[in-house]
Amino acid sequence: MLDDQKMSQVQEILHEFADVLTSLPGHTTSVVHEIRLNSDQVVRVKPYPLPFAAQEFVKEEVQKLLDLGVIGHSPSPYCSPITIGCTGIRAGHVAVAGLMLLMPFI
Repeated sequence: MLDDQKMSQVQEILHEFADVLTSLPGHTTSVVHEIRLNSDQVVRVKPYPLPFAAQEFVKEEVQKLLDLGVIGHSPSPYCSPITIGCTGIRAGHVAVAGLMLLMPFI
């Protein structure tokens, strides 16, 4: 969590660059990111059932992200289930070398 001073600095930067920021998620082709793995072993986590109450929400959010071009279909053998809310990332922590990211909430 950011303290008040850091939060104020972030707010100033966001205000300064408001003309190039948007509330919609998107993607860029200006930067290429390479994910280095600790091993060649494929991490494939079996999907778990979603609660019925969350199924429509997830379907709509996935469709929005597809429409915005944020996500897409992939032939990759790597697979992780959708995370709703805040839960731990288990197998994914071990597989990615030197990179720890927060999972986005959907």
